[in-house]
Amino acid sequence: MRLTIIATSDLHGEYGRFQTIAKHIRQRKPDLLIDNGDMLQGSLLDAFCRKHPGFPHPVVELANDLGYDCAVFGNHEFQEPPGEARLFREACRFPWISGNIGDVAKPYVVKTVRGVKAAVLGLTTAATPCWDEFGTMAHLRFESAAAAARRWVKRIRETENPDFLVVSYHGGFAADPGGRWRFGGCAGENEAEALLGIPGIDLLITGHQHLCLLGEKNGIPYVQPGSHGRWFAELEAVRENGRWTVHGRLVPVAAEEPLPAEAEAWLSEPVGHVGEDLRWRDPLKLITRGHPYLDWFHRFQLGAAGAELSVTELFFRESGGFHGLVTRRDILANYPRDHRLVVLELAGRAILAALEQSAAALALNERGAVDYALNVDPGGDHPFLYDHWGGLTFRMDLARPVGARISDVRVKGEPLDPDRTYAVAMNSFRALGNEFPMYRGAARRFETDARIPDLLEAHIRRTSR
Repeated sequence: MRLTIIATSDLHGEYGRFQTIAKHIRQRKPDLLIDNGDMLQGSLLDAFCRKHPGFPHPVVELANDLGYDCAVFGNHEFQEPPGEARLFREACRFPWISGNIGDVAKPYVVKTVRGVKAAVLGLTTAATPCWDEFGTMAHLRFESAAAAARRWVKRIRETENPDFLVVSYHGGFAADPGGRWRFGGCAGENEAEALLGIPGIDLLITGHQHLCLLGEKNGIPYVQPGSHGRWFAELEAVRENGRWTVHGRLVPVAAEEPLPAEAEAWLSEPVGHVGEDLRWRDPLKLITRGHPYLDWFHRFQLGAAGAELSVTELFFRESGGFHGLVTRRDILANYPRDHRLVVLELAGRAILAALEQSAAALALNERGAVDYALNVDPGGDHPFLYDHWGGLTFRMDLARPVGARISDVRVKGEPLDPDRTYAVAMNSFRALGNEFPMYRGAARRFETDARIPDLLEAHIRRTSR
């Protein structure tokens, strides 16, 4: 018996590279074609499609044309408004599966090809409700992926009697299988280790973490095929003497095809002009030296929200900013997330705790230079996010112990009052408090209906000169 499989995961709407992957899929004609979730949200093309709801989403159309056997619900599939989510599912000619979200979806699919009966069980990270910015998941209940898998694997083996059983899990590992790092996150976010202890699984596909992993544990092969169409997984399972052996590889994707002409035209449309040179490179330099772009962005948030203080992140970008003519593509490159702008009421002590947590993401390397703590100590348990603050000043000494690195915090020249409440502008995702728990449960004084990229476009149009 022989079975070929191609798996994609976390495409996030990257149509350009998906077209290149499609050429390979058409050439290889795999027996099983599986997408492991987070198919659309997060790309320039997706931003265009959201603004043009009558325009068929090219990623969905291409997936339909390729004949995917199934796709697994990822956490981003549940961040759509219910009406949009329904239309998205109706546009797909392949089933969406997950066995740990009640009756929202069928749990698995079965396909017989070339005499091999294969079953694919879908699972979604149980931490999905942690990222419910807009209340779209209030009606859903997510079960532990491992608990659901124990039940479903047994039932599938007993009732379907497949030759080969794949578990496709939109979730990842709590720790690097190679022992190099630990991955934090919400409770129940990453249960791959537990899944690899469940008998009856022939292959585990993982995702969500945007990593490239390929290996075997407890006799079960596992793979995680990267993200944003930069990689995909190609696997071959062969059964000899009653035992399956799986060989696989992670295939890099370099070539990128153009977006549809309508999307390119919309993205290239000028929205205004920024006279000041706000371009930046090297995020570590922005941490240690500041930058006019950060000052500009904080002024934007403070003005839009009427707050005293402002918080922002750089979304793991290595460069960015504006200068001269600004297009929609420029705005979305600098702010690729569809968050709202909110104002939280935070006590001074919570602000100090947030500053200390950002400082804990940094360390001094062997040359005495500022670096990320995970680079200096890869095996340590370090936060990985650094937030930039506007409207206050502080001193940071990385030679001091974690938790005691921040001093002399001042707001408009006055010392930060630990008992006073301050109005702090930030995005709606950060305000959930998953990464910065001191924000969790804070009162919301203000929240926009518009999303931050739209607010930025309006701000640049209004202030353009």
